[in-house]
Amino acid sequence: MRVLIKVLSLFLLCISFLFSQNVTNDIQKLRNGYLPENNGDYQNKLNSIAKVQNNRITWKTGTGTYLDSYICYGDAADPIKFTILIDRDVKDLKNIKLTLSVWDVDEAQGEVDVVSVNGHAVGILHGANDSWSVNNYTLTPSMLVGGTPQNPGVNEIVVDLTVSGWCVTVDWGSISADGDEFNVVSHTPLNKQTGVDFEKPDIKAVFNLEPDSKTINSNTFIVSYWDKNNTSVPVSGSYSVDSKTNTVTFTPSSKLLDGVKYKVEIKGGTNGVKSTSGSTMKNAKVFYFTTVPEITVEKVVPVQTAEGANMIAFKNGVVRVYAYIDVKQNVALNGQVDKIDNVDVKLEQPGYVIGTKKVTIKRKDKFTKRELTQGTFTINFFDWFPPAGGSSLTATIGVTSSSNTYREYKVTNTYTTLSKFKDLKYVVQPVLVGSWKTSPPASFPNLSFFNGSDVFTYQIFPVSSVSHSTLPALPISQPAYSPMDQQTYVFWELHNSRIRNSSTSDFIAGYTPSGWLGAIGYSSFLFGDVIAIDEVFWDVIPTHEFAHNSNYLGTGHTDGPLGSLQTWTIEGFKIYPGGSSGEQYSKKYGVFPAGVPLSFMNTDPPPNHLAWITNEDYNTLLNRLPKIGNSKNLEKTLLAEVMILGGYLSSSDNVILEPIQRQNYTVVNFSNSGSYSIEQLNSSNSVLATNNFNPSPEFTGKDGLKYRYFSEVVPYNAQTTKIRIKKGSTVLKEIVKSNNAPVVSITSPTTNAIWSGSRTITWTASDADKDTLYYDIKYSSDGGTNWILLARNYQGNSLNINTNTLTNSNNAVISVTATDGFNCTTSTASFSVANGLTVISTLPQNNATNVSTKTAITFWLSSKIKSSDVTSSIFSLTQNMTTINGTLKYNNIDNSITFTPSADLTPGLNYVARLKAGLKDSLNNQLANDYVISFYVQNDSSLYVDSHSPQAFEQSVPVNSSITVYFSNSVNSSTINTTTFSVKENATGATVPGTVTYNSNTKSAVFTPTSSLKESTEYKVTLSSQIKSSLNKPLDSNYEFLFTTGSGTISNVQLLGSYSDMGIDDNSNGKYDWLAIDVDVNVKNAGTYSINGRLADKNNNEILWAATNNQSLTAGANKIRLKFDGKIINAYSTDGPYKLTDLQIYSTQNTEESDWISEAYTTKSYKASDFETSNIPVAINFTPSDGSTGVPTNVSITVTFTRNMNASKIDTNSFYIRTATGAKVPATVTYNSATRVATLTPKTPLQPNTSYTVTISSNITDEQGTKLLKQYNWTFMTGAGVSDETGAITNLVTYPNPFPHSSLPDGGTKFAFNLSDNGTKLRIVIYTVSGELVKEIETSQVRKGYNEIYWNGYNKENKPVSSGTYIYIIYFTDSSNKENKKIGKLSVLR
Repeated sequence: MRVLIKVLSLFLLCISFLFSQNVTNDIQKLRNGYLPENNGDYQNKLNSIAKVQNNRITWKTGTGTYLDSYICYGDAADPIKFTILIDRDVKDLKNIKLTLSVWDVDEAQGEVDVVSVNGHAVGILHGANDSWSVNNYTLTPSMLVGGTPQNPGVNEIVVDLTVSGWCVTVDWGSISADGDEFNVVSHTPLNKQTGVDFEKPDIKAVFNLEPDSKTINSNTFIVSYWDKNNTSVPVSGSYSVDSKTNTVTFTPSSKLLDGVKYKVEIKGGTNGVKSTSGSTMKNAKVFYFTTVPEITVEKVVPVQTAEGANMIAFKNGVVRVYAYIDVKQNVALNGQVDKIDNVDVKLEQPGYVIGTKKVTIKRKDKFTKRELTQGTFTINFFDWFPPAGGSSLTATIGVTSSSNTYREYKVTNTYTTLSKFKDLKYVVQPVLVGSWKTSPPASFPNLSFFNGSDVFTYQIFPVSSVSHSTLPALPISQPAYSPMDQQTYVFWELHNSRIRNSSTSDFIAGYTPSGWLGAIGYSSFLFGDVIAIDEVFWDVIPTHEFAHNSNYLGTGHTDGPLGSLQTWTIEGFKIYPGGSSGEQYSKKYGVFPAGVPLSFMNTDPPPNHLAWITNEDYNTLLNRLPKIGNSKNLEKTLLAEVMILGGYLSSSDNVILEPIQRQNYTVVNFSNSGSYSIEQLNSSNSVLATNNFNPSPEFTGKDGLKYRYFSEVVPYNAQTTKIRIKKGSTVLKEIVKSNNAPVVSITSPTTNAIWSGSRTITWTASDADKDTLYYDIKYSSDGGTNWILLARNYQGNSLNINTNTLTNSNNAVISVTATDGFNCTTSTASFSVANGLTVISTLPQNNATNVSTKTAITFWLSSKIKSSDVTSSIFSLTQNMTTINGTLKYNNIDNSITFTPSADLTPGLNYVARLKAGLKDSLNNQLANDYVISFYVQNDSSLYVDSHSPQAFEQSVPVNSSITVYFSNSVNSSTINTTTFSVKENATGATVPGTVTYNSNTKSAVFTPTSSLKESTEYKVTLSSQIKSSLNKPLDSNYEFLFTTGSGTISNVQLLGSYSDMGIDDNSNGKYDWLAIDVDVNVKNAGTYSINGRLADKNNNEILWAATNNQSLTAGANKIRLKFDGKIINAYSTDGPYKLTDLQIYSTQNTEESDWISEAYTTKSYKASDFETSNIPVAINFTPSDGSTGVPTNVSITVTFTRNMNASKIDTNSFYIRTATGAKVPATVTYNSATRVATLTPKTPLQPNTSYTVTISSNITDEQGTKLLKQYNWTFMTGAGVSDETGAITNLVTYPNPFPHSSLPDGGTKFAFNLSDNGTKLRIVIYTVSGELVKEIETSQVRKGYNEIYWNGYNKENKPVSSGTYIYIIYFTDSSNKENKKIGKLSVLR
């Protein structure tokens, strides 16, 4: 680059613009000191000589006065001019292309640069800001000047910058055309094409000369696949030759195998295919294709906990679709399809669709250990709730082949459900014993493991829901009369606490200091509603104890005396909070260490992530859980008042009675059966009420004697003066009401006091009868409607409490009830509790390890918040500063906020979850500080080969290639070397010397041979199972593949011709945010590279460009990804398949190292609606289309928009036509809001044989004010002049004619014509000259003025028509419903 000259010219240019009022874009960059060579992607590209490659002749230049310089509008170098020399006659050249490599074409922002060849305008430059792009233009022989090697023809190329303020660089230009030697010019299927129909593969090769049918046979035109021994197996079939189109068609004798890789080899040389004139091909033509696989849909299975077990109506579950590609036993594994992407899956129940997905389906042997372990080898539909009674499920999988043949695979399953099941509720209460005698643990109420237990219990118990609440610490003061030992008495107090709280619960979990229980968890046979948990426990323990205590006699230990009866046939699934994800638990697929099941009911229960349930335990719980509470628990019932009587019976029926208490509610049934009774009498000894009961089983008291306890609720009667405890007719105990009731008065809190933190409740009390007084102290957060017990049978006049354990309230009440053993008096005090909003617990816990990749993150809060406040602004989940996307939900029942990530978390990484300060509860209490937790995701240590280059059985591999292998996980680099990664000649076993390097960033290993490989030799690559992951897990098994070299060498940068595509849904809303295309490239030198390409629709209309810049690549094979914005694809409303065109890759250190291809790849058949919904208006359906020739001079130019546009914005300032000199053509512009079509009509006919450029400004907006996506520019060339035709259809022309022609890459033709009005319908019917129907095209998308209809050249059987002449008739129904017609003819020359 002539930097000095360039800098000087740019300086002078900047000075000239200092006084300009029209400063735009590129000029402004220059003013700011911008020099393109300082941009990492802008480098000088050196010249390369003209050459013949792949039977394509190229004349190229990189020299010229103004080439490779940043030229701006109005500069002395504008327009840019350079020459290309052609050293042969041009009149017989075919498929001629002009190619330009250009920099910084700001097309979307308004730059218009017109390209001309020898005075013939051929189009405009396309590209994007600060990026390289490759532009291709179709030429005709008449545009060129030919010559001889001694006197070459000089062809002038001109790039004219027509808009002020823009600059551009032209790096090099070339003119290319088809060569003369006998060769294959095209073929179907395309090389490395996937999804080819196995019944209609359409295997064809088109030659540039007529092939000699006598030389075409199974020895020269070979279609084959590889058997299990890696031996090539030829496919039998027949051959036909079409001499008019120079086409050879191979028709298999029977349908091909599905999901198999095939090789087509057309041999060259003296023993290969020859032309009728005897010409031979210099080299063999080899290409590959893969047939579309058939899908095995084994079953569709609904699961809540255990596969095959009874399910519960309305509990969330997962529906698993077992679908895969079968392994073909007689075909080489590397010669079979290992997956198919973007498969449509639909799950439905009668009457509605549950869900649809696009998924990847793998070959059965390709499921990874992680997929098998976590259950992601099936297609899983979460957020599914089975209805009452059951229903049926139908899964439908649809696959489309390259011939658009659609095949469906279905499976149906019928299931039943039980009616709505148990809602399991329990309360957690710390017990003030042992080291907690005076106060609970500092962490209380932050008991995260209980929240984890709720989740685990819900996952494996047959229950509809699981929830818990926390109670303030329970003080224990055992009276002397109690015969219980301390531990039994604690359980007794917990039991009484549960039944004296007004919230319904099935269990109470006492939380005790470390070591006090003598076990991690305990459940008492004596109290079926009580369990106790040690301070040091894990989340499986409460679930374990609940199972023991189910209906008093629960499940035993799995590894206990009954353990041998336990079985593990259940295949299960844990559904995570929120119901949108889950993880499989299965003995079959080895989730347990060494395949050994770990039951949550083992004597020493395993941690949550390893714990599961046996068949017997599940079915036991299924049978017993519904009975819990049927005889004991009621919803809270408000009464006038009830009495609670409890005490102990000795073996001789001596009664020890506790003080009677009264309250105005009950959560248990009144006693109504049993051999013992409670009898109430009035002062006349008349019986007022009798309630029968049975005492508990016997227990051993602290004195060594046997006792039974009782605790009963009976209706209170104000007339009662005497109570008797009886057995049958025998009175065991009688108590008489004293004359005076106690007097009690609360002194603290005072009325309307506001409390927070640790406080003391105080009261005064007296009794005229001098009876001993006992107190029940309770708290209500809702003005006395619901109560929790703070202390029972308490003695003293003060009680310390931590108000952080109470619910915040402006309507709080403290109640102190004094009892003298019979009479009860209650005092209340109204006040407020106002602690700040706090996080009670989280799941996962802070610093947790082994967290599932599918986990949701839940924060439990101390009080209720507004659900409307739960937005993405209050929460974040990050991994190394990268924000993780997901959904946030609030549960107002348990006051929890749950975040569900959009995708699986990455194994082995650390994540940070943050609930942000400022969140407020319903009482305006605020979270004072960010609440932050950190956790580690469990590491997936399995190791397998993900992909490699060359591919298995690849042919014609360059002899200087290196071999690259990508692994699923990080590899221990010390285990990968030339012993564990070897390359050998397959025939001789000779080892290839070389070196092995490992890249930890890409998890890839590269084998680089010491010298070039031998030509035309088959090699075997072996990766040993001695290769280990960074976590020391070996490769699943030895991995081998074969490839064969050719005779060529790889260039410094080479596009390998292998591509794959996929939709990426970043936010998991079912719409793709990106269309990603992975491009396989090989680079000789490690470094940074950039790649860019254009996405077009199937008719080659541009949609958008994408670039990936400054990507670090290692020497050898690499994958580099282009991501196309899904919103823009959706905006164009054009369904796929889409085309990747004008693809270019180059080194940013030396852009001489580059490669490009015009037509690179065709994607799978996406729909525009598959992508993220967009409201951006775009322009489509340009007529005349870009690059059109022979356009009538009285043409009207039209464009269709995808949205309703603001008509006031569409005028001659925003929609105009210009000549090659930039002069605007006077015209009128109209907009039809019904059809969304804008029409530009020149006021006078255009000049004949002249190039014009049309522009639509990005300032046009839709009705909502959204601007057009970009500025659109396109060119066309007029024909000879105005037609004097009249009628409904005029100026009819087909182009190209004859076709196919390179001006339309799809090989079809366009019908162009003018219509007299908008009409209602148009048909084009095409016939052979003998009158046989070929194709009928019908459309209602026509309008008054100029129209174009495209035909791809395929007949009604969807096969390309043969060479010859065809007649067509256009039928047009105008607005008066009159049918008009026009006849024409066209030619096909293949």
